[in-house]
Parts: sequence; structure tokens; C-alpha cells
Amino acid sequence: MVGFFFGSFPISCVRNEPTQLLFGSSGLQVKSQQGAFLLSSPTELSFAHLSSDSAFTVGLEHTKNLSPREYAFIQCAALYTSIDGHRRVRVVNLAMNVVELAGSVFQYADLETVLTYQAKEGR
Repeated sequence: MVGFFFGSFPISCVRNEPTQLLFGSSGLQVKSQQGAFLLSSPTELSFAHLSSDSAFTVGLEHTKNLSPREYAFIQCAALYTSIDGHRRVRVVNLAMNVVELAGSVFQYADLETVLTYQAKEGR
């Protein structure tokens, strides 16, 4: 489960016609998504607008064994039109440690994000 928050956008800026593209390294795939968006495909999310208050979560699952000696990578690209009419891309890259023990998964996790995700999933 990965949560994306767009707090780095200036408060007064609203992004028009935004689309989010999600990519994972080999062995990772998107399992579920939550947020205020239209699901165009499992890895493409279309929003009405993006601002500093916009957020969504993505549940990931591994489809093959991942080596604990390597990182798992996720990339989220936001394509949007700026206020002055230029088409822009904002990319967030995330490298995560692959661990073998379940306790190590939550060692660096944001507990509030995990609990919110699980509550919305109905667990």
C-alpha cells in the first residue's frame, strides 16, 4: 500500500486535466486504488483537478519473489495542464527496501495511512 499526497503543489495552484500514471518494478502490480478519480485503466487515474489537498492510495501486490538484496521501485507520473495552458509532467520515484519479515514492513510505515487504507478496504 502506497499513499501519494500532493502537498508540494503551491496552495493557490490547481492543476487542470490531470492524469496519474503508475508504474512498478518487475514483480509488482497495482491491486487496488482509492480516491476521488476515474479509473481509466489499472495504472491510469483521471482526476477532475489536482491541488495541494489532493491525495490517493494504491494497494500493491507482488507477483513473483522479490530479492531482499534489491529495491522495489514505484513511479508515479502526474500529467496536467498548467494555468497558463502548458502541458507538464511531475514525476515521483520511490525506492523501497524488500524485507523478509512481516514486522519489518511496518517499521517505517505511516500508521495513519495504513489504518485509513484498511478501513476503506473494509478490513
